[in-house]
This record gives sequence, C-alpha cells and structure tokens, in this order.
Amino acid sequence: MKEALAAARKAHIQVFYGLHQQWEPGMFDNWLHATGSNLRQAEVHFFAEGTSGAQVLEGLEPQPEEGDVVVSKHWNSK
Repeated sequence: MKEALAAARKAHIQVFYGLHQQWEPGMFDNWLHATGSNLRQAEVHFFAEGTSGAQVLEGLEPQPEEGDVVVSKHWNSK
C-alpha cells in the first residue's frame, strides 16, 4: 500500500480517503434495520475513536498539501 500510494503521488494522481464512521456509545440505539455488522460493531466497539481500528495506518496518512482528499465519515448503509 505504501508503494502504491507513493507511486500515485509521484504520478500526481489525486488520492481520496473514505474513513469509516467511528463507534461511540449509543450510536445504534433506535436503529430498526441494523445489520449483523452493525450489531457486531456495537458489541465489540471496533472503529472506536482512539483505537487502532479508527486510525489510518502509519505511513498512509492523508497529505492535503499533496492534493489528498478526505471524504467525510460514512455509513455503507446510508
């Protein structure tokens, strides 16, 4: 991934980051159609703010000064 990212930047290819929505307490309350993945996330708390699951891997961080774009956090179900 680091080599691919470096090659994209060298070729002036714009890089987009689509970050996953981070877990927080109560975020699935009142969901009528939660998926199995949603239920598992609520149980395990992966993607919780401050955990490794919510962080971009070291060396792959966005560099806006290089033209990278960070897309707002999203839900794949919305």
